[in-house]
Amino acid sequence: MIRRKTVLIVAVSASLFLLFFFLPLFLVGTVFGNIAKGDLTLTNEITEEDKKLRQKYVDAAESAFPGVKSHNAEELKYKLHWGLVYAIDMYSAQLNQKEKLPYNNIKKLAELLAPKFEYKESTITVVTETKKIVEREEVTETGETVIVQEEVVETETIVDEVLLLVTADTFRGTYFYSYEWETVEYEWDNTKVTITQEVVSGIDFQQSFERLDDVIKRYLDMDRVSEDDRTLILETAFSAGTGNEHFGFLIGLPGYSTYFNIGGVDFSNLPPEWIQAFQDAGQRYNVDWMILVAVAFVESSFNPNAVGPPNRTGELAQGLMQFLPSTWAIYGIDGDGDGKADPFNPIDAIYSAAYYLSVLGINNDPRQALYRYSGGSYAYADRVLSLAETMTVGGGSGRLAWPVPGHSRITSPLGPRVHPITGQRSFHNGVDIGAPRHVPVVAAEGGRVVTVVSHCREGNQSCGGGYGNYVVIDHGSGVRTVYAHLWSASVREGDDVLRGQIIGTVGSTGRSTGPHLHFEVRNNGSPVDPMPYLQFVY
Repeated sequence: MIRRKTVLIVAVSASLFLLFFFLPLFLVGTVFGNIAKGDLTLTNEITEEDKKLRQKYVDAAESAFPGVKSHNAEELKYKLHWGLVYAIDMYSAQLNQKEKLPYNNIKKLAELLAPKFEYKESTITVVTETKKIVEREEVTETGETVIVQEEVVETETIVDEVLLLVTADTFRGTYFYSYEWETVEYEWDNTKVTITQEVVSGIDFQQSFERLDDVIKRYLDMDRVSEDDRTLILETAFSAGTGNEHFGFLIGLPGYSTYFNIGGVDFSNLPPEWIQAFQDAGQRYNVDWMILVAVAFVESSFNPNAVGPPNRTGELAQGLMQFLPSTWAIYGIDGDGDGKADPFNPIDAIYSAAYYLSVLGINNDPRQALYRYSGGSYAYADRVLSLAETMTVGGGSGRLAWPVPGHSRITSPLGPRVHPITGQRSFHNGVDIGAPRHVPVVAAEGGRVVTVVSHCREGNQSCGGGYGNYVVIDHGSGVRTVYAHLWSASVREGDDVLRGQIIGTVGSTGRSTGPHLHFEVRNNGSPVDPMPYLQFVY
């Protein structure tokens, strides 16, 4: 691994004997275990200084992010995680025998690691056709004047100029986007909306660690970077970034960085049968299925073939949910009905984990049950619960659907602001998503419509209490979503709606300066930031 004068790393290159027999135990006890628990200063205790230090690295990573310019916010997938900035800076300090962190200019370091984006120009065309009955006078052959009704179609065309992401150059390599034109039609009542735009048709990835290796060589004063060197950096970053103690890579097992793109949990590409198993097993054993997803991520990073490092009895944890053989012998079950209970079968592992957690009392005391599941780590329990809370709202489908498909430009985030109309400083309870009038708005999650206001007209700023036309959906468990400033609502109070169902169209009714959707997530009546739940988790 990294070969240079340092009390932490010099032993790594001393000999293979030290590497495989002594050093793993040393690193487990003094580096990775501490980092995973939040001890960033490596003082064997977690202090307020560690929390402040973590925030410095978080701020550095955030400041280096170029921002979102594309209309579908693809850039958010590639945000730099603070753990990588920390790992390089920490080892740089250790190599130079310095204890104070940050050691380097971490904002500059983050800029060297941050993604770089290239764009192309495109358009989104929204054609709205509205059928109306108009009356006109007509003189008959007898000279009598009569009122004649006829159906006419009024057409409005809006063309928005947008940017599309073409390439994302990251420390892992470059992602190349390809697009194709797509036309989608929505119809309800007397209205038809046709949206024509370019959509992502494919993403090609060319792996290259050249940028990362250049940064490592620069900050660690190395002539070349081996795969072991890079793995040490990435695995340290993973530990700092997630709180997981993972040491298998030190003895040649696959590291988490092999399966996980640092920056957050993205389970959108999991096999559909896994998702179904998480949901069905959770329902059968009365376990929040997002806790099962979080356990799978923390335990194995969704790797069904994972084999963990030996525990104190010498057993190796196995499979997606990392069961010890002795525990599997008691709680392992045949989840997919093939006649065999196999810890390396992901479906069996998911059902078995749900069963085991139910026996451990997950519903009575989740933290204690997860503590026992892990073999005695409250840090593990807190990490799982935190991830489960981040990935879901109200026990729904995992992540809220984006309420304005095809339009992801945030014009005003949640938080304090100067109101654009009143000029007064106030707290903005949701996020504003810019989009043209008449673009469909969909339910972010299934639920029951509890409030509909649909009589407002643009220009009446007080209508609907300033919200204009709006819809409120109750998703259960105290969670509600709000969709405001609508042009029209297509649902009624008491309707049961599905995730992704059209509930109205974008407008500018109420206290609004232009067409957009004001979207809120309320938890037990209190507004929370919708962004962690919408489309991306990071």
